Amino acid sequence: KIESIKGGYLKVKTLNKNPRWLVWTESNIPYWEIKVNGRPVKAYTANYLFQAIYLPPGDNEVMFEYPGVWRQAWYSLSSIVDF
Repeated sequence: KIESIKGGYLKVKTLNKNPRWLVWTESNIPYWEIKVNGRPVKAYTANYLFQAIYLPPGDNEVMFEYPGVWRQAWYSLSSIVDF
């Protein structure tokens, strides 16, 4: 069930009996922050472009969030300068 969706943000709730892959048709570009039940998870690339995450069985709350402008600037700066 989609709880909230807007530019750079998606929150969904899932219920599955077995482990599953959830594929979101959003480009799998760097810096997406993805959490399942409040814990960060790794995004995999599905179909050459999209984001896929592994979901454990049961009730899950999934959040995809792309960082705002200031955090994007910080990521860019930190990739150039070694802090």
